[in-house]
Amino acid sequence: MAYKHEPLPDNERFIRLVSIQPGTAEADIVVYLVIAPFSAQYPPRYEALSYVWGTTDHPETAYATSLTSSGRWPPPSGTLSITRNLAVALRHLRRTDAPRVVWIDALCIDQANDAEKGPQVALMGEIYRRATRVVAWLGPEADGSDRAMAVMDYLGAQVVPGYGGHYGLRPAPGATDPRLSDTAVALPFAAPELEAVYRLLCRAWFDRLWVRQEIGLASSASVVACGARAEVAWPRFRAALAALMAKRHRPFEHSRELDARIDRIRGLFFQPGTVSLSALRHFFGYALCADPRDRVYAVLSMLNRPLGIRPDYSLTAMEVYEDAVVRHMRATLWMDILFQCELPVDGVPTGPSWVPDWSRSSRNVWDWGHMYASGKLMDWFRLDPERRTLTLAGVVAEVVEEVRPIPFELSMAPEEVFEVIRAMLPGKAELESAYVGGGTLLEAYTRMLMCGLLAESWQPPQPRFPTLAQAQAIVSRLAASTAGNAAAGLEDAASDDIVRQFARVSRNYLAEKCLFRGRDGHVGVAPPSTRPGDAVCVVVGGNAPLILRAADHGCFLVGACYMPGVMQGERLLGPLPSDVQAVSCPNGDPATADYTSSQGFWNARTGEVFFLDPRLSALQDIAPDYPEHVRQLLETPWGRMIAEPEHLRRLGVNIRYFRIV
Repeated sequence: MAYKHEPLPDNERFIRLVSIQPGTAEADIVVYLVIAPFSAQYPPRYEALSYVWGTTDHPETAYATSLTSSGRWPPPSGTLSITRNLAVALRHLRRTDAPRVVWIDALCIDQANDAEKGPQVALMGEIYRRATRVVAWLGPEADGSDRAMAVMDYLGAQVVPGYGGHYGLRPAPGATDPRLSDTAVALPFAAPELEAVYRLLCRAWFDRLWVRQEIGLASSASVVACGARAEVAWPRFRAALAALMAKRHRPFEHSRELDARIDRIRGLFFQPGTVSLSALRHFFGYALCADPRDRVYAVLSMLNRPLGIRPDYSLTAMEVYEDAVVRHMRATLWMDILFQCELPVDGVPTGPSWVPDWSRSSRNVWDWGHMYASGKLMDWFRLDPERRTLTLAGVVAEVVEEVRPIPFELSMAPEEVFEVIRAMLPGKAELESAYVGGGTLLEAYTRMLMCGLLAESWQPPQPRFPTLAQAQAIVSRLAASTAGNAAAGLEDAASDDIVRQFARVSRNYLAEKCLFRGRDGHVGVAPPSTRPGDAVCVVVGGNAPLILRAADHGCFLVGACYMPGVMQGERLLGPLPSDVQAVSCPNGDPATADYTSSQGFWNARTGEVFFLDPRLSALQDIAPDYPEHVRQLLETPWGRMIAEPEHLRRLGVNIRYFRIV
């Protein structure tokens, strides 16, 4: 007889817990389910399981019962059909001599009851946060996983990554091998160890979207478990992942695949404790989930501001996405979520084109924080949810004339990346010609290939990226090279680490993009659905230009792009003084979650860094917010100035309004 869950009380602050009964490896799986109040004042003690459900093929049986009113456990009252993956996890987790109390989503939530499922899913973030520890179950021992877990344990004990893994490594307290925190020194592990690590990281757990919440909110006592004996503390495992990303390793059979795999799951160890809905693709773009609505629901407990979203599985995925976008834009007054939108290649949106279709897997890892196409102007938009339209204001900066795909793949080695770039470049003589957006075409292509990620884009400069001079030297040599020998001689342009970083940034940022040329001569990179005739628009408040396409009753948002010559606010505010450059300035300690960056300005002549855009003075007699903006910058460098589109029109800017449908 099938087990029936006891109904939860109407009060939503109740959960079920599973008591896994002791048994030998061969014994039947027996679980007791108990309903427990879930309060901050008297929290129940339990562990939480993070695992992969797996397929429903070849299900197994667990024998279940509920706690009676007398407080006694009767014999099992029914059976639960569970996936083979869960059965394996339960057999490995159960003890031989005592029960083990665990929260397991597949058992503790009545999966057949949508009315219960929504409120319980809404509690999942708290459930994992309050667990004494989370056990991340990777699966049984296989493919050298014990060896791989030993490598991760040792490596993670030696290093401490900077926040998000982006800012290098430093020795951990008590480290015995300081070389492991030196990013210039390759990892010392031999091929069999690296092969085992690669196989371990290919397990399905690392791809699962819900994992990001489950382990991201877990206590520091949480562990990653694989097989009967191997456990590694999660903070140590995460540090090892960051080290694998930051350091080179010895060549082995699957070297390229390991690099690609680490890049694919990088969101798992780069994500901060809280995220914005606008970073959904950046951190979770390749993570997998069975229900497309969970693209939003699985991260609700990690959002940096509550949006009032309640899981409702009676809605369609696009209804969930549209509601989330409207709530985000109204709560934040920011349009940054639009940068996740990409029109399908067939040109037919699945909903309003200003709503990202998160059900489609996409890398789209662009970090827009170092791009300032609108300067320090506050976002301007008008939402009309009833008509399902969004109005933006800005200027048309270019019209696309020619489009070419960029055939990058994540698994490409630097040598292959350079062959693709060589084929993209015009001749060396043409590269030396003047560019319509200022400087030379060589500089434009260099900035485009790096999407602006150059050392001088920050103050102080970031040495992990090439300087403009180094990057231009690489591009110039590639343009002069011959097919099959693109990488030859690049060691004379920059150090090996800089050359590899150039290849990595180009590959990661330009994968799944296209190269375009405009009628006026601009070049840029854009979504693959971009077509000739599309308009490149700089909108008030937008960090990056948007590609728009004419449509019935308005226009479609094709996606965001990078186009040298318009990335520092030139089209809305005019050029900066010749000795001033827009830069990103770090706020806070890069080793902590408080780290952010804001737009500043660097005077190359004096070395001064300041935060008031000198071009905004033209608006001081037009925009009422100018004095408040100046005052605000004395307190916080990331302040933006409110300016109506008509204020810019009075300065001679050819402002247009774009109705996005």
